[in-house]
Amino acid sequence: LPFAAFVFVIASAASMGIPGFSGFAAEITILIGAWKTFPIAVWITGVGMVLVAAFTLRALKRSFFDTAVEEGENVKNVTTLNRETLEPITVPEKLGASLLIFATVAIGIYPKFLLDRIQPAVEAMRFLKTGG
Repeated sequence: LPFAAFVFVIASAASMGIPGFSGFAAEITILIGAWKTFPIAVWITGVGMVLVAAFTLRALKRSFFDTAVEEGENVKNVTTLNRETLEPITVPEKLGASLLIFATVAIGIYPKFLLDRIQPAVEAMRFLKTGG
């Protein structure tokens, strides 16, 4: 499970909008763009981002870092999972996850690469909305 935990940590960081990951580039671009026109919506979104971070960290902790529930323990509403019975992650699965991690970090570090490619579409939408 160490590789799965690593992938989940990276995905969580991107989801929470931590700088250096693709989620940060996406969130900051949208929030800066919306601030002038919709400041209240940006504040509400900020509160939502904090809540998402809290729930994501809670899920991360419960999924990978809590102790497993032993059989016979008096715990309500918990399904037990024997982690030793899980099949190991295969090499193709690791390769696919590694490519996604690479893309997540690369876009987070250098978002201009992706932004340059979508700029023509953004300009076209602006032209359609304003009529020139």
